[in-house]
Amino acid sequence: VDPNAVSAAIENARVNHINMNQYDVKAGDIITDVDFRHACGDEKYDLVLANILADVIIPLSGVIKDNMKPGALFISSGIIYMKEEEVKDAINNNSNLQLSKVVNQGDWRAIMAIKK
Repeated sequence: VDPNAVSAAIENARVNHINMNQYDVKAGDIITDVDFRHACGDEKYDLVLANILADVIIPLSGVIKDNMKPGALFISSGIIYMKEEEVKDAINNNSNLQLSKVVNQGDWRAIMAIKK
């Protein structure tokens, strides 16, 4: 949703010598905008990474399955330890995701789930 993220993503692609013909950048709200979510691709991704606040990861975990292929990984990180259980509960309450692994680094957590 941050327009600066688009320019940052394009710059990162350029710095890493990624051909823009192989890279697509979109800005929008995948959580609340169903049309945008589907425009990003239904069952398209093998891997989804979300390094953002738990308060975004929690609702995201309920919708991102639409964009993931069966067997795809959903890795969320940037989760403060106090929010770990809330994120795990959100993933466990999603019948399409199975909690796979939690990695601790000090006060921070990364949580991996697999789409069934």
